[in-house]
Amino acid sequence: MDDKERVTPGHQVGEELVVGRSQIHRHHGALKAKRDAYIDFNNKTLAPEQTEFMIKLLEKQADPQFCRTYTKGLPLEEVVGSAPVLTVGLKFLPGADKPQVNRTEQINMEGKEADQKDAQWRVETAGSLLSQFNVSQDLQITQTDQTANIVARAKYRARERDRQLSDPRKALLMRKQYTDTVTIDSQRVTIVKDLTAGQWDLRGLLVEVDDISLWDLMLNYRSLIAKGGPEMTFDETRTLLDTMIDDAHRLCIRSPILFRMSTRVSIINSENTRYGKNLGYMFRTLITSQGIKELISLSAAYYNSLDPNGSGDATQQVIRPRFLQMIVLLISLLNNEDLAELRDFLEATYKIQADRRHIELLILKVIPLLSINPRVFLNALVPAIDGYPLDNGDANADENHSHIWNVFIKQILEYGYILPGTVDYVGRKRLSWIIQWPDDGFKSTSIFNTLQYSGRLRTINDIPPIEVHPGSGCTELTIVMTDDSKYVMSPKDLDNIVYMTPGTYPLQETGARKRCSDLIIQENFLNNEFYQAVKMTNVIVHRVNQWLANPKRSGSMMSKLVRKRPDHQSFLNDFRATGRLVEVFAMLNESTLAVTYKVDG
Repeated sequence: MDDKERVTPGHQVGEELVVGRSQIHRHHGALKAKRDAYIDFNNKTLAPEQTEFMIKLLEKQADPQFCRTYTKGLPLEEVVGSAPVLTVGLKFLPGADKPQVNRTEQINMEGKEADQKDAQWRVETAGSLLSQFNVSQDLQITQTDQTANIVARAKYRARERDRQLSDPRKALLMRKQYTDTVTIDSQRVTIVKDLTAGQWDLRGLLVEVDDISLWDLMLNYRSLIAKGGPEMTFDETRTLLDTMIDDAHRLCIRSPILFRMSTRVSIINSENTRYGKNLGYMFRTLITSQGIKELISLSAAYYNSLDPNGSGDATQQVIRPRFLQMIVLLISLLNNEDLAELRDFLEATYKIQADRRHIELLILKVIPLLSINPRVFLNALVPAIDGYPLDNGDANADENHSHIWNVFIKQILEYGYILPGTVDYVGRKRLSWIIQWPDDGFKSTSIFNTLQYSGRLRTINDIPPIEVHPGSGCTELTIVMTDDSKYVMSPKDLDNIVYMTPGTYPLQETGARKRCSDLIIQENFLNNEFYQAVKMTNVIVHRVNQWLANPKRSGSMMSKLVRKRPDHQSFLNDFRATGRLVEVFAMLNESTLAVTYKVDG
């Protein structure tokens, strides 16, 4: 069945002018178009009742059954009882900050079950999988409904079950009704660690990212390939690519889950791969692996305009490597199915080996991937390249890590790859050409920065690694604030500012005045009185429980109220708060640049 599209016009980017004031107007026009498109996207993905009940997310309450009916991907206010109910499997990879990602890796090592969230989160998120959202070249929001296809596949899988129903007329009725309407029941939506272990009508991998960073990266990429080539000057192209590199830096800092070695296998083997933001009441999809595939496929004309003869001029030396870095970053977000559809295109256009094994080795070289310890690193590295997991006994024994590493390096040599090393790592009596596994192991793919390929398609050798953090020799860093003002700051303050950590951070203007200012980040507890009330109430509860455990024999007021002590005395429970709600705001020169809210569990 053909997919149906709904298109909402966005704001067009202003016509491209050559110099002077018109370039400034075009820059601000592009910023306004991106912001308008992002607001339009947010409004489209907001469930009907969320604007009224968002504050209720702070309440702790029971998790009752929750159902919602969708028609053509849109939620209905009433549940249609006769609509087919889908069985949905979700795999959620939270990636809001580094501590959370580290905890997730630790939980996976311990084999704990996946967090099921709440009923509304599961239903709203499963419902969002019925549609795909994309951003067109002219910054329009495109929503494609997949409900009819999903229902058709679900009915096909259910035919065998239908034949076994006691009433054949009921089975026939189920097959005839509703081609674009489904109901999603929270009791039939499960969050799992392995989507292959189950029968699902609808399933998807959900990767939490920083939506602003990924949004800016995608739109800047579209702007580049739509207007690039001869129509943009060298300085304009370099500036836009530098902006995209900055977008990638922010994406790495704010979306650490994308830059973890353990995430690779999840993305590789997934279906219906989605990247978006966890809103608390649902996971909102920003873009899918399929949408990223379409983004990459639009890049051929622009890339072919980048000095195809390799003359070694500024374009070849500056623009081409940076653009290839962005292509590799986008490729890293593709699952197996979408990568396979792009294989011929990537090999013909970019001259890179595009089967999964070679792509993963390319990603190892270009993109910085981390793990919490060497064991997690090896357990993720080998399956990503070879396609099969390590034996648990071998991988969990630290004394076996060096052997596993040596075998891995010898194996990629057979694929045409060699990993050069410095004198600190090579030169042993045995296997002297192999970089030695250190005593404390490797936890980062930075060791693969010098990886070289000897095969037919060697573009990999020309792509430098993406540097997501300032180097050790970097003493200052230029940043752009939300009001588009530019300042110079110390690199050590970057993470604290990005994560809105309270403190005072010195900045200096980049203009002629070089004025120094302080960026002040402060927090304000919004429910502190509530916490104090809970604390005082729990003191009373503790005293009452003490008396219930050992009541006084004398005639006190409490003993008069309680006529007879039961054989089994029950005690009062402490009150528990839902979380401390904190407002954090950043101020510069008495102007508020950003406000965020945090809830501590």
